[in-house]
Amino acid sequence: MDWKDNEEVRKFMQSYMKEYRRAHPDFVSKQREKQRKRQRKYYRNNPKAAERNRAKSRVRAALMRTFVKKEWMKVKAWVHKELEEKCKNCGFSNPIALDVHHKNGRNKIQGDVFRRRVWYIWWKQGFIPNEKKVDLELLCANCHRILHFESVHSD
Repeated sequence: MDWKDNEEVRKFMQSYMKEYRRAHPDFVSKQREKQRKRQRKYYRNNPKAAERNRAKSRVRAALMRTFVKKEWMKVKAWVHKELEEKCKNCGFSNPIALDVHHKNGRNKIQGDVFRRRVWYIWWKQGFIPNEKKVDLELLCANCHRILHFESVHSD
């Protein structure tokens, strides 16, 4: 019987290797560097394989962008629903032109990708934490731009 077939042994090996990698980061980084050198040499000597790999990567990236965009649209729709689907200032209700405004900009999660991940996690769990809900308001694009312009040029 192969050790990979035994679930208990496989889990033990995975946890052991995880601890080993954590305890020996220098060894792991050296191994990764050796692997990168081998891969560079292989692709330098096999241009067709390199092109195939690049083509697969482009396809994968395109599929991922499409998936992320669709998921992000779902998250955005959910947030709009949570925040009553209309502009807080003027009452405009077309979801295409509504933006989420952070009242206290300093508490805004930095980095677009990270921020989207956090929203995605909240969406999957089905709620926005109450302290965040208090900090958010839905504004139409015009009101949002005007608000930010006034806050910058209020001198």
